[in-house]
Amino acid sequence: MSVADVQAGPEIPDTGLVRLDPNDRAQLEAFADLHEATLPYSVPVQFGRRFMTRFYFPKLVADGLAAGDLFRFQGKWAGYNLYTKYPHTMLRDAVRRHFFFLCGFMPGVLLANPRALLAIPNLLRNTGGFPELPRTGYWLTFGVHPDFRSAQVDGKRISNRLIEGMFEYFRAEGFDAVEGTTDRKNGPALILYRTMGFRIQDRGFEGGTKIQVRYELRPV
Repeated sequence: MSVADVQAGPEIPDTGLVRLDPNDRAQLEAFADLHEATLPYSVPVQFGRRFMTRFYFPKLVADGLAAGDLFRFQGKWAGYNLYTKYPHTMLRDAVRRHFFFLCGFMPGVLLANPRALLAIPNLLRNTGGFPELPRTGYWLTFGVHPDFRSAQVDGKRISNRLIEGMFEYFRAEGFDAVEGTTDRKNGPALILYRTMGFRIQDRGFEGGTKIQVRYELRPV
């Protein structure tokens, strides 16, 4: 199913930000489509579409362990964003809450997609990069489909709209800042982050190949 083929319900705007509904199958499929198109080598994609649409995206969001947004542009799903208030405990809590479901679910995922076995250590490990300060949200994953990266809504690109939506969420939750992790060599991403007001911080994550970005939601 392509991004353009996913149909939205009647209440979803033709153009605008949409908070991900974990019970809406079409939205989950769109989220997975966009994730595959923008981050094809990421850990969730390595586990396969069924993992993303049946467990990772819907369970995390339904449990309040993460929040997600989609962006529609002229009737098509164009971008997505996923972030969390609980970076250090999110996956552990999800596994604990859905342990029996996962016992029956994961064997099928692994049989259908054996390469997912190689991704398990990356899913479970914590090699650093998470926020060190309290009241700091964490940016999990984000992307805009290549076909829509130059599109603008009221003078702002879709990427900016998605990031601003995340800022609003964390402000409403009483957080002081939001952080994320990116590849040191990802020049376009670093330009975007600087443009949006993020500070670049090098904490030696993964041998210096990745760096942190931090945005202060309240005046320092």
